[in-house]
Amino acid sequence: MTDALDRDRARTVPPPVAPEHAAHAPEGRRAGPAQLGLLLAGICLPVLGSTLIAPVLPQMQRHFAATPGNDVLVPMVLALPGLFLALTAPLAGFFADRTNRKLLLLTAMGLYSVVGSAPLYLGPLPAIAASRVLLGACEGVILTCCTTLIGDYWSGARRAKYLSLSTLASSLAATVFLALGGLLGVSGWRTPFWMYVLPLLLVVPMGRLLCSRPAPPPREAGPPWTRCPVG
Repeated sequence: MTDALDRDRARTVPPPVAPEHAAHAPEGRRAGPAQLGLLLAGICLPVLGSTLIAPVLPQMQRHFAATPGNDVLVPMVLALPGLFLALTAPLAGFFADRTNRKLLLLTAMGLYSVVGSAPLYLGPLPAIAASRVLLGACEGVILTCCTTLIGDYWSGARRAKYLSLSTLASSLAATVFLALGGLLGVSGWRTPFWMYVLPLLLVVPMGRLLCSRPAPPPREAGPPWTRCPVG
């Protein structure tokens, strides 16, 4: 009788999955300190547009003294990025919800470095002002994507904590960038614009460590971090 029950149980219970088959199951990646650091660094980038070149505005004013309208255009070089960040952010949010957020972020990061450093080789003041418009648009995309991904990766109190941390990081970055702008501006008004090249160093780590749309958190006990698919 016992042998018959054992045979029936063996027929109804599926065989265990072989190790080689389990290796092909979809892998997951948990969002942790590395992802948080990259997203906070991205959120700090828009601060560059409003603080980095503030110390060199008097030098720019003297350099473009012969340019008509320089008394308006030079201050606009500082103000345009923030203005177009505010105008672009809602549109960036629309596209972030309907496209690959990671790809959108990486594209904006690359363009940010290109247009941000454009005053290094642009001559006319109107062309520099135009590049600052594009910079503000890139800032709106970067800020929106990074903030959205924090909301995707974490939830509850942890999400609120990290969003508050992003505000603190931006405030500290503003102070640091303002000081750097003053130090770099000693050697010329164009020198601080080299800082816009540095965000290119974040593109590869973001491409490797971030994911566009995370899956729901795992049900098993463990750290309350979101598991997201590789890619």
